[in-house]
Amino acid sequence: PEGRDPRNVRICTSYSNIQDLKSYVLSNMRSFTGRGGCALFLETILKIHGKTTVEKMMKRSRAKGPPVPLLNCTCEQRQEKRPTNGPRPTNKNILDTTPPGHSCMSIELLSLLLTGKVHSSLKGWSSSLGVGILSSANGEVGSFLKRPEKPVWILRGETCSSLLWLTNEKDTAFLDQAGRTLDFSHWNFWYGQTNKSTFRMTTRRSKWAPPPVLKQQVLPKRRTVMESIVERRKKRTQNVVSGDENEVACVNKEVTKEELERVKEHPEDRHFYPNQYCRWRYDLCGNGQWQPFHQLTKHEQLVVETKLAPRINHIIRTRWPDARLEHPSNHHPVV
Repeated sequence: PEGRDPRNVRICTSYSNIQDLKSYVLSNMRSFTGRGGCALFLETILKIHGKTTVEKMMKRSRAKGPPVPLLNCTCEQRQEKRPTNGPRPTNKNILDTTPPGHSCMSIELLSLLLTGKVHSSLKGWSSSLGVGILSSANGEVGSFLKRPEKPVWILRGETCSSLLWLTNEKDTAFLDQAGRTLDFSHWNFWYGQTNKSTFRMTTRRSKWAPPPVLKQQVLPKRRTVMESIVERRKKRTQNVVSGDENEVACVNKEVTKEELERVKEHPEDRHFYPNQYCRWRYDLCGNGQWQPFHQLTKHEQLVVETKLAPRINHIIRTRWPDARLEHPSNHHPVV
């Protein structure tokens, strides 16, 4: 109101009536979507639950582990550890002074914002807002968060947290279909970076299977010795893993640090085809024999991509294994 300090204005709202909550959020939507909106949203949740209830939920979620604060900002400590003898930041990256990492946003705080409840892990629960979460760590996120109600995901990368969504919402029904090409949009909040970027993803194609052969009923006949030997050999080879299945089994193996250190790319290929690692030759054994990327096994390609591909590719493949990603103009978003 005119002539009154806005800090002294209080809105009488019942936090137990759903209609009052909706009207409160709608009337303050500009504040929630502006600067500091997440902090205001967190303050609203804390007031709804109460400090005592939130503390009980924190203790219950960490009953078998050490207590973890809901919000622990370590930016100042990480800023002090940065080297001071390096080059001074230019005007382009003068705002990019925050050290990388998302340790300030704990899983407990993230689950409280998304569900109103505190969870100590990213498994066994889904967001009431209908959004999901993807992480760079394999096996960290459960299936409920990988496949949310809406095609929107929060990406927890090594540098920061960002947002990913399906550009055309009508393609939601095709997210799990093999051989589909989908367009995604990515939004990065990191200072000094291009905020919005797009890329195209093609899901893994389904494995080819021969058409079924109709068996005709024939009268039993007496087999010869040679026919019996051939039939026994067929039975022994039925359980042998095929080449494609063996490739899939290799893909599921974890990439070790030693394998990443052995990756050597051809210097001429890096010079003539910059940022196009799929066109390079590699020596993965240290014997001087160079192999092009398309001749490597599935696991060897995974090792190369883990080291050289954009980090967002690794995060996307935790949800869509063997997906092929195309970034326009070789622009790779920071995650």
